[in-house]
Amino acid sequence: MPGADAEPKLSLFDTLVIILAGSLGAGIFVLSGPSMIRSGVYSFTALLVTALLALIAGVCFSEIARFVSKEGGAFEYVREVFSPNAGFVAGLLWAAGLISAAAAGAINLAYYISSIFAVPLPIMFVGALITILAAAVVLYGVKLSVPRLAAYIGINIIALLAFLIYGSHLASFTLNLNLSKQDLVSTFTGSAIMFFAFAGFSAITVVSKRVAGGDRTIKNAIYISIIVFLLLYAVLASISTGVFSSIPQSTLPSAGGGITGRVSLPLLLANLLKVEGLRYLFVAISIVSIFGLMLICLMGAARVFFAMGRDCELPELFKTLNPDATPTNGVILACIAAIIIIATTQFAAIIDTMSATMLFSFTIVNVAALNLTIKERQNAKSQGLLLRHKAFFIVPLVGILGNLGLLLTIGQFGLTVALGVLLVSGVYYTYGKVLLLPKGMAAAFKESPETNDVKEFVKD
Repeated sequence: MPGADAEPKLSLFDTLVIILAGSLGAGIFVLSGPSMIRSGVYSFTALLVTALLALIAGVCFSEIARFVSKEGGAFEYVREVFSPNAGFVAGLLWAAGLISAAAAGAINLAYYISSIFAVPLPIMFVGALITILAAAVVLYGVKLSVPRLAAYIGINIIALLAFLIYGSHLASFTLNLNLSKQDLVSTFTGSAIMFFAFAGFSAITVVSKRVAGGDRTIKNAIYISIIVFLLLYAVLASISTGVFSSIPQSTLPSAGGGITGRVSLPLLLANLLKVEGLRYLFVAISIVSIFGLMLICLMGAARVFFAMGRDCELPELFKTLNPDATPTNGVILACIAAIIIIATTQFAAIIDTMSATMLFSFTIVNVAALNLTIKERQNAKSQGLLLRHKAFFIVPLVGILGNLGLLLTIGQFGLTVALGVLLVSGVYYTYGKVLLLPKGMAAAFKESPETNDVKEFVKD
């Protein structure tokens, strides 16, 4: 991109802010409740399993980054070091996970609004309106600059602190839970649900060439972010367990699928707080945080579609940018897909879909890292890389097996959707491109630039 070198470089702090912003809201306001309900007293164990698999995926991402000349997330990373077909599948699964997260956020917001006004609302309709509003803000609103993302993280931290302060007064740590089966399977199910909440490091791969210090900075930011996520979620899980122990199950908010289908911990606490002013303030902070999560997810999915259009994997219309350098048609597609999910899928199934698609995508990244390890082991140019170590193959292999193990614990609907996305994307890549792309377009394709014209994350 012309003039890209003149753009301010992203520091370690900037990189860490982008990573934390990518998942923190989802972990606190969307996923922590369903995860804790599944894993119960083993919530902390579930978090450790998730953190380990996320760390493995982060290591694989950072090692692959040294061999990738372009930005584009899982799509571009797998495409360049493994195969274009696998890259397309991984990218589409990643986009599906982001869109599912946006849909889950919209449903949560609809419930928050219903709660704060104490009025029953048509959740699907309100969720769809919220999604359209979020898409409009992405298209014509503020840019996701580092200072704004830092403010967004601050809002999440304030909400988390409020939950900890007031939740500690409500908690009863008797561990007398009657939520779900407390066994190994339910623990792994909780891990699978929380995986997205640790996967914010994937957001930095769309601006990797703008990071000062390159691969080393990215790797350090990934490691730090996973530690931060683990510490924050661990404290949240401990307080949540106590809160759930202190009240009857019948008083908990739920929707589609019962108590195991949807529980928002902040919404629970907001309903339990006796001071109305604090309750409204807390819910308002939660609304801002979840809406911010939706903006990040919709933009992230649109960014994947743009990269696919740029690399001639999707029709050229997905390369369209508006005057604010936002991929217009990609945002519209992501918005429509999220609305369809809201209208047709229960919350519990959306969470399962979100987890399954992300786990499949990151499994493909691990496979790409394993393949790269085998190819580069004897390459002298790979000096200093972890993947050149004789035992490094164990890292992506453990990630592959661990992710597949978690996938086995996810609900049937989520697995079916993820497998459907995998199948459809594979068939499209093999046969559909011939029908949808102009003849000779792929053959005329020239190497695209390392960066692109999309302003997803900027320093100022």
